[in-house]
Amino acid sequence: MGKVEQKYIEHLRRFILIHSYIYYNLNDNAVDDKYYDKMSRELVELQSKYKDENTMYHKVFEDFDGNTGFDLIGKLDAKDLEYIKVIALYVLKESRR
Repeated sequence: MGKVEQKYIEHLRRFILIHSYIYYNLNDNAVDDKYYDKMSRELVELQSKYKDENTMYHKVFEDFDGNTGFDLIGKLDAKDLEYIKVIALYVLKESRR
């Protein structure tokens, strides 16, 4: 896997985590379901093509099949959860502008 693919996979994972937090923990959304599903499918496809255990959030997403992000937040450690939470709140606020 090249650096570009690795960074894009990590970007998609953060996207899924942020929007899963907004949806499941804040009972809100900043993107529509169709777009979230598209990004989830793209991530699943890339993860099956590029298997690399050194990518960010690998353990959180190792069994992610794109159907739901419900359980992902619970797999984060406290530091990563706080990071995602702060960004999620910012994204939600900005989506309301």
